Amino acid sequence: MDTRDEHIKAARLKHQRQDPLHSTATDFSGSSNDTTPIGSSDLHRKLLREMSSGVVVYRAVDNGDDFVIVDLNRAAEMIEQVTREQVAGRRVTHVFPGVAAFGLLGVFKSVWESGTPQHHPVSEYSDHRIRGWRENRVFRLTSGEIVAVYDDRTRQVEIEQAEAHHELLANELNHRLLNARHVVELIVRESMQDDPVRASIINQRIRAGLAGLEIHGRAATKPIAVRALLANELAPFGLDRIALYGVKRPLLPARLRPVVALAAHELATNAAKYGAFSNGDGRVTLKWRIDQETIKLSWNEDGGPPVTSPQTSGYGSEMLHRLIHAAGGTIKRAFRTEGLGAEILLPVNGSGLSAAFATAPSSRRSEHRKSGRAGFERLPGPEAGAAAER
Repeated sequence: MDTRDEHIKAARLKHQRQDPLHSTATDFSGSSNDTTPIGSSDLHRKLLREMSSGVVVYRAVDNGDDFVIVDLNRAAEMIEQVTREQVAGRRVTHVFPGVAAFGLLGVFKSVWESGTPQHHPVSEYSDHRIRGWRENRVFRLTSGEIVAVYDDRTRQVEIEQAEAHHELLANELNHRLLNARHVVELIVRESMQDDPVRASIINQRIRAGLAGLEIHGRAATKPIAVRALLANELAPFGLDRIALYGVKRPLLPARLRPVVALAAHELATNAAKYGAFSNGDGRVTLKWRIDQETIKLSWNEDGGPPVTSPQTSGYGSEMLHRLIHAAGGTIKRAFRTEGLGAEILLPVNGSGLSAAFATAPSSRRSEHRKSGRAGFERLPGPEAGAAAER
């Protein structure tokens, strides 16, 4: 070999020693007492040291039946609750005795033998010292060492498991509510055989109230399309008499699902008693709009009996007012000749159902009764026709 070839070979070897993926003693920690650092680049060391993913380098021993920990970065130290000084130079089966059962030791050997990278999916690791869910990607370096780049998925899995448990409990609650509803409806029908119309009205209200609770049970984390929610709630009143108009996106925030459902039910119940649903000709148009700050619902009846502003407020009106107010919203009503109009505004970031059922102070309820308006603001519009309690 001539002098020129020797210079070329020496330059290549120097480049390999400075290349992180060609270093035979790879260092991710940047420790000052390392004799064979990852290379001369401080940037390389800093990037690997500060990676959010864990990075561990291993060297095969016993023909790939075990591996010695060569180095690891800070993220790996935090994930595994160890220090580099504690584990460097030790066998992985000693530091992590559950690695074979975890399935990762077999992946290490396969990658070391074949050189083909492998993904070890999210799995649970446990031993006497530590437990958690890990996702690994394993590669072989040109030095013959292997490197595992991995992430701690424990928090993510715990959240998914908690959601699944919540869903299971909610489904069980919904099943029991359904059984209870059937029993109560049977009791109502048997007790009011002489007044089947009133029994039917009572049972409809029972169904709607329990449906609201069922929705609440399933909605802790999942938004819903407004149309789907309203169609489900208003179906007992006849969707052929209700026109629904509104945007598909964004979805209704989960915490406001029961508020909107119960508000729609109360308006529909009043319409069945006094308004558009109380005869064969009336119809309802329900529109909604959602932006970054506000949810707007517009309820307009047409074709029902003419109405005027009531002189007294019923339980349903007071409940609806408290429901909307507790959620941080407002409701305005207009008693028009052609039928009731109502406009509900709810803040997107408002509170949910829990505050809505807080008991209003007796002074407020008394004031509402005296005013005959149940705390509602009125939309501008003519008022004529027969009075109706809403």
